[in-house]
Amino acid sequence: MINTKLIINNTEYKAESINFEKSVSDFNTSSNFKIVFNNYNGDYDDVFALNEEVEIYADKDVAATTQVFLGIIEKIDYKGSKMNEKLTLTGRDYTAVLQDLNIQPNVFRNIDVGDLVKVLVESTAKGVVTTNNVARPIGVELPKISYSYKSVYDALRELAEIAEYYFYIDEDKDLHFVPRDSISSGLTFDNTNITRATFKTDDKTIFNKVWVYGDTLLSGVNEQFNAETIYPGSVYTLTDKPHNMRVYLTGSIQQYGGVLDFVGAIQDTTDPNNPQYASGLSWLMNYDQKQFCFVSGTAAGDNIPTTGSLSIDYDRATTIARYKQDVDSIVAYGPKEKVISNNEIKDFLHAGTIATSFLSDNKDPKIQGDLDIYGVLVMNAGETAVINIPFHNVVNQTYKILSAKYKFNTLTCSSDQVLHITLNKKISDFTDTLKDQMLRLRQIEMQNIGGVLTRLETKIELIPVQRHYEVYTQGIGSAFILHHPINGFIESSNSLIGEMRDAQVLFASGGDF
Repeated sequence: MINTKLIINNTEYKAESINFEKSVSDFNTSSNFKIVFNNYNGDYDDVFALNEEVEIYADKDVAATTQVFLGIIEKIDYKGSKMNEKLTLTGRDYTAVLQDLNIQPNVFRNIDVGDLVKVLVESTAKGVVTTNNVARPIGVELPKISYSYKSVYDALRELAEIAEYYFYIDEDKDLHFVPRDSISSGLTFDNTNITRATFKTDDKTIFNKVWVYGDTLLSGVNEQFNAETIYPGSVYTLTDKPHNMRVYLTGSIQQYGGVLDFVGAIQDTTDPNNPQYASGLSWLMNYDQKQFCFVSGTAAGDNIPTTGSLSIDYDRATTIARYKQDVDSIVAYGPKEKVISNNEIKDFLHAGTIATSFLSDNKDPKIQGDLDIYGVLVMNAGETAVINIPFHNVVNQTYKILSAKYKFNTLTCSSDQVLHITLNKKISDFTDTLKDQMLRLRQIEMQNIGGVLTRLETKIELIPVQRHYEVYTQGIGSAFILHHPINGFIESSNSLIGEMRDAQVLFASGGDF
């Protein structure tokens, strides 16, 4: 018999059913829940509120004291008619906080992945999620990585992929960032605790040739020509398409240049790129053909050199790209290609790390198993377990738990069959494809965000004001006061002129109001 306890906002409740799932992708674990109440006669019409904390406890054959879930309410749904009113609460664990918070524009250089994880979480979710179980350093250093309003969750997922780690938030709201497949549950699943099992192998997610493309960078190039040798032609072909080109003839810069064929069909007498009308024009550039030429025209004059050395400085665009392949996988399953494009990749090392990680995870077929479990209650996604089902050709294999689904209701608790697990490698489905497309769309929307943002924040707060007053007596010292009985007589033996007296406090009082 399974016993449960449900606490919402520090108050215990009885629910009709409690379902929650702990699931892990390749690099992270998250959980969600669904709780259904019988809302007969509107018993729960105004009881719960969004963002209230949900605690679920469960134990076998004893009172429930083991906490198996912690999360927050994100949706309250009333449904039903007449005598069949239901209230459904749904939400997620505290990874929801990381999904809802964004990283302000920032660039990090030469930083260890473990240190970066700690910095990102503590700068955005401090006071909500702790980082006591984030190892630092972990030995994987990033030369450069930048963020622009990326969610903390997506950033951690990317860092976990680079480092071959995965992360999750436990029931104490503490972030764990640990090596993948490094935590064993210590459990073995076989015919003694499995009531149903299915296994399937699929090759549609095999990829053994991977291209990774990142951002485009500009790098400086210098090319030199001998004008005497190339003359009488005035057209020069460069190695790359030029950006920000500067032309020097025998050390003297040639000002100014223009863009070839930039004008339309109608010749505009004010066109700055037409040597017939433009005074001072020295050369023109053809970007697509990687060429430039000296010009000769009515207004520009003859700028075609016959002697001297020609030096050209320009910037060329270099796309960050890396390619990786696995020969054994290609031989076994045939070539299967994957192209990854992400403008947030700013250096070649980062691109190579992503290519290596992706290839390692996808070069072999994925096996996915689904098990209905009897007699086991506590299981966390991301942990490993030993599976022994000879009829399915799985003999003492160590698999990772991809998800653990709990269903608590009268029937499942009585029969001790509340747990269903999915293990090993998840085979992608429509939901995974849709999620991937959403993440890519978010990257496109955020990639050009930047700049300086100035904002004013105001706050209204009651400040206690202290009232305090004091009464003093003040000696007049050596002051001469006309008609004063003592200080009014300069030559009097009783005169106090020349003597200084300190003030004395006669009465003091204070208080708050």
